[in-house]
Amino acid sequence: MPPQTPNKLMQVLPYLFSLLTFLSGFYISYLSYSFKVDALVTQISGLTNSINTLSSKQESANALYNNLDKRVSILEMKAEVKPATVNIDNDQTHK
Repeated sequence: MPPQTPNKLMQVLPYLFSLLTFLSGFYISYLSYSFKVDALVTQISGLTNSINTLSSKQESANALYNNLDKRVSILEMKAEVKPATVNIDNDQTHK
């Protein structure tokens, strides 16, 4: 029985497996990177929502403060317009 000649596929098969392993590792690394990017985008959008919420609360607080400031100013002006009251006590004895 003559010796069998090596099959070309059997010679190339280790290289194909090596290439397949490399490509699958590259793909898994890409997926991991994309998941990290997605998580980062989610965190950034969450922070953006928090900032927008805080900004709207700040605007609301500023509006309330401005309204309160106007009311206080009106009350102060009304207090200034009132005539001053003077109490004179005639029962004081002068020596």
